[in-house]
Amino acid sequence: MGLVGNSRDVLRALIPTLQRNQDRSFLEEAQRGMKDWWQLMEERPLVHANEDDQVSDPAGNSGSRVACRAIESRARSAMAR
Repeated sequence: MGLVGNSRDVLRALIPTLQRNQDRSFLEEAQRGMKDWWQLMEERPLVHANEDDQVSDPAGNSGSRVACRAIESRARSAMAR
């Protein structure tokens, strides 16, 4: 279904027609995936725009994140076996 118009007005019209899905498995699976994603993000080394000042925490006043080295998640490795 295509939606045309002001998004706020369209959503206000659609929200009353929504019904709560009693099957919560989709939500539980998404939450597990997010937990794994956050864990992976905590494990990845980050590259910042500037040098770490060796004083400030947590990023050492080193500026924006400009890169993140990809490390395969343990969960993905286990699924590939």
